[in-house]
Amino acid sequence: MQVPSGLDPVGRWYFAVTCSTVTADALIHEMATALASALEVVETAELLLPEELSCERWLGRQGRKLARADVLPMTISTNNLNKSAIESIVRRYLVNQNAVQKFPAELTIRGSGWVFNQTERTEKKLDLCSLRVAYDAGDVIIVLETNSDVWLPYDLQANPQPVLAATNAPRLIDALHALAARFRSEPETGSISKYAVVRPYGLENVRDVESDVIATADW
Repeated sequence: MQVPSGLDPVGRWYFAVTCSTVTADALIHEMATALASALEVVETAELLLPEELSCERWLGRQGRKLARADVLPMTISTNNLNKSAIESIVRRYLVNQNAVQKFPAELTIRGSGWVFNQTERTEKKLDLCSLRVAYDAGDVIIVLETNSDVWLPYDLQANPQPVLAATNAPRLIDALHALAARFRSEPETGSISKYAVVRPYGLENVRDVESDVIATADW
């Protein structure tokens, strides 16, 4: 089962990347670098094959403070999202918007990912995972989200899916470890989402006091 995009994700993980500067020009570079680096990990794992780069919110400096900038949201369809491409897309958009001193509050990559059954790809799913980079209080934050339950031993309706989980959960776990190593940052989570218990390196089904799996799709 997959949760529709726009609702709370099944799982979310945060990786903090220390930021060395707060100038708009340098922040665009650092955010593009971090996002492209994270994409290498999840694209190699086939969790996310990029199709779109978007930005809903932009920031600008007002005196000594940062504030939301009046720049239109950006959505660009592309599957070429290396560091140079991301940086070029953002800078070109800001030039076209006459907002060259602004920078993104966050950038999001969406696309499709492969679900495996034992050793074979079985289904390419839109929004299996998404990847985001955000600027927050001096840190560049990488955020990985999944909208799918294929990593769980029981689906969101509490039906067992041991083979699906045994095949796909290790892919997610390996990607989380790779992101942690790449950014030298242990993943942070909210512990529990609406749908699952989120661990630093994986997901677990929500259970009641008697350890029975709860059908969280009905919550």
